[in-house]
This record gives sequence, C-alpha cells and structure tokens, in this order.
Amino acid sequence: MSSAGLTPLKLRALLTDYGISSGNRRFPGGNQAKGFTFAQFTDAWTRYCPPERPAHEAATPTGP
Repeated sequence: MSSAGLTPLKLRALLTDYGISSGNRRFPGGNQAKGFTFAQFTDAWTRYCPPERPAHEAATPTGP
C-alpha cells in the first residue's frame, strides 16, 4: 500500500469484489453521508469468515 494508506477510493475498489458499494445514507435531522450498511457485509462475512469452532472440535480430525 502507498504512503497514503487506505483511502476511500481504495476501500471501494477492495469491497467491489464482494458486491459491496457505498451509497447515500440518511440520518435523523435530514443529514446524509456516503457509507455502508451492516446488511451489505453479512453475505460476504458468512462466506469468507465462518464461525469459529470450539477448540475441542478443531482438534478432532474428520476423516477415515
């Protein structure tokens, strides 16, 4: 990564591969900003970050 770090443009490029894009989000009082919603991340999160298995299950081999 460059010395500029993670910019909004670079974040957008990284998240595009997962079907996640920013959009206008409205807040009480009439304010709005660009951003993401939690729901946009749930599909990618469940596919690429499965829940941890308890330690006793992780140590048990699953094979013949």
